[in-house]
Amino acid sequence: MVITTGLITAGAGILSAILYATAATGVAAFLLPMLLAPLPLFMVGLSVGARAAQFAGLVGAAAIGVAGGPMIGLAYLLSNALAPMLLCHFALLTRQFSTASDQTILEWYPPGMLFAWLSVLGIVLLIGFSLLIQSFDGGLRGWIASAAQIDTLTATLIQTQIQAGQPAFDEAVLRERLITLALPGLGIFWSGLALVNGALAQYFLVRIKRHARPTPVFLSMDLPHFLRLVLLAGIGASLLPGDSGLTGLAVMSVAAIPYFFLGLACVHVISRPLPARSIVLTVFYVLLVALGWPCLLVVGLGVTEQFAGLRNRAIAQLPGPRHKED
Repeated sequence: MVITTGLITAGAGILSAILYATAATGVAAFLLPMLLAPLPLFMVGLSVGARAAQFAGLVGAAAIGVAGGPMIGLAYLLSNALAPMLLCHFALLTRQFSTASDQTILEWYPPGMLFAWLSVLGIVLLIGFSLLIQSFDGGLRGWIASAAQIDTLTATLIQTQIQAGQPAFDEAVLRERLITLALPGLGIFWSGLALVNGALAQYFLVRIKRHARPTPVFLSMDLPHFLRLVLLAGIGASLLPGDSGLTGLAVMSVAAIPYFFLGLACVHVISRPLPARSIVLTVFYVLLVALGWPCLLVVGLGVTEQFAGLRNRAIAQLPGPRHKED
């Protein structure tokens, strides 16, 4: 049994490495497999245990390192394996406590803390990357302009606007905006990748009855108070000039992700009494995706919830049967 589990775990690491390596082909069609590289690690971690995710992650990193070199293996470890290795550890933590009637209740690690740890990990990686890249010619801005081919992208966007008969962007403004958004975009992408793969893994494991913990109820999640201090620090740092401001903006963006989901939880709870609620929520999500900027309002709602307890107030006004989670 131990040997079988070990082989499955090692196989998950190899599969993850293969999915990650598809990006080396340069074929756009292989982008989706690469995005699913963390999925096998989450699958073994949330079914067999956190050590399985950690072992699988190291196996995947070793495989990538042998095939592409130590730096590529390290890139795989940081970008794909580290989040599953950490989150599976916390997700499977439990504690027992007794009620007044001497019943023993098993409490799983809260979902809000999982969001918090993911944000902290992403912020640490972003800050470490920003410090490391300072040795590059031109610092962080110079590296972004080179790695993301900002000049080429700027020219392409301007040419597209001209061909569409639209007024062309100001080249300097567009270039600066692309550089400014690159690092926050990378942080949001990394966090979103971990969240989506973790959620998919739990969904599949529940369907085949191999999940090690119940699916967290995110509508009732609460965030730790220290996270708002991190958010405020990111906001303050984003006002600084130069590379410090870029890094601060990235920190702010990643720290805001848990508050975005807390805001979504508020929307779902507060909207319960509304007639045609499903239609209202559908329109809400369509506008959220189509416009983008309402995401800032949702983040603000999440921050407000941490102070005002909007969900509890909304639930208190509902009839008894509506108090249940949905």
